[in-house]
Amino acid sequence: MWGPVVGGVLNGIAIIVLERIYNIIAIALNNRENHRTDTEYEDHLIFKLFLVQFVNSYISLFYIAFLKTRINTLFGLETYCRGWSRKNTTIVVPTMAPFTPTSLIGPPGKIKDNNECLQDLFISLVTIFATRIVCNLGMAVFLPWVTRKFSHLWNRRKYKVKNLTFLRRQASLDPYSGVLPQYNEMVIQFGYVTLFAAAFPLGPLFALINNAIELRTDAYGFLKYTQRPIWQGAKSIGTWYTILEFISFLGVFTNMSIIAFTERTTGIWKTTDGTFSKYAVVAALLIENGILLLKWLTATLIDDVPG
Repeated sequence: MWGPVVGGVLNGIAIIVLERIYNIIAIALNNRENHRTDTEYEDHLIFKLFLVQFVNSYISLFYIAFLKTRINTLFGLETYCRGWSRKNTTIVVPTMAPFTPTSLIGPPGKIKDNNECLQDLFISLVTIFATRIVCNLGMAVFLPWVTRKFSHLWNRRKYKVKNLTFLRRQASLDPYSGVLPQYNEMVIQFGYVTLFAAAFPLGPLFALINNAIELRTDAYGFLKYTQRPIWQGAKSIGTWYTILEFISFLGVFTNMSIIAFTERTTGIWKTTDGTFSKYAVVAALLIENGILLLKWLTATLIDDVPG
């Protein structure tokens, strides 16, 4: 039972670590491009960050949702979901030890019979989501507190004084990094909530609670752990709006596909032998286009700025 949970937590930690590495690489590459304006620089940096982090954050969830039921082996090992039936299956014992035969049972067909991956998707989504929340809050509160303590001790030794003046303390703080990390974190969270809402309907509620807490922690860190930022104006959120539109558009297709093809349902979706009904694809396309039409009408009829 705890295997998928532990795997999801480790996957969440790996996503966060790789995200930090990708950020450093993206910033280094963007600095070498010598953009003419700050807006052009930020637009290209946002595109680089989102392109890599989209794959890094969601690739495992897309695999579980749409490929795990159709790929029998991965890296030489049998893969299956938690809801498959053991009827008419074979025991696969690879040369790798010390795995037990019962843990490696897998159906032999091209598409695994009675295979239910929605539970696996739910567990992975919840654990990754929770891991990101805990790690981000820890790095937003605990890490700056530790860094400030060491910086304070170092400056006391450097200036050979017992208590630093207010200006010395302010100068020793880290410069404000801007709103790019906050936007990036919110967009990735929006993707988790939107793209896989059918597998985790309570995701928006958890995101709302997390954002309410993070609002106060970011405000505390803004006042205590960073230098006062230089004011900069902006007429809009720029490229982030296009990215949010893309995620919301893609979310219609992913959620409809999860409901139609990943979840083990009855009626028009699947026949009695577990195969997809001939009406499944047609019904899914009709519902998707209806939702997209409703989305377009809502965006057209309701102004972004109240009159």
